[in-house]
Amino acid sequence: MEQLLDVSRYLDAITGTDSGDSSSAEESLRGAARRNEEFLREVFSSPSLGALLAPALPPCTADIKPLLLEEPAPHTRTRLSVRPSGKTLAELAGALEEANAALERLRAE
Repeated sequence: MEQLLDVSRYLDAITGTDSGDSSSAEESLRGAARRNEEFLREVFSSPSLGALLAPALPPCTADIKPLLLEEPAPHTRTRLSVRPSGKTLAELAGALEEANAALERLRAE
């Protein structure tokens, strides 16, 4: 979830537009260059940069891992006692859709 939020924040920073009252294109370009430098400095100094470049997601969440380690009885199915709430799934789905839409807009440019 944190990685998705970081990607979303980075996409917002990339696609952000200049809302200042620049009187010339040169000033606007200088402002954009300064913002890009600040953004790149933030990205490369981020403690989560390694996780963004090479995510190492666990094969299962912490609440499921104990269930997988238990030896089930023969011919029985293990039922998960804890399921993600619909709200959490909806939030994650919404964040994923927003990130996907931002990526599509960038691809179109």
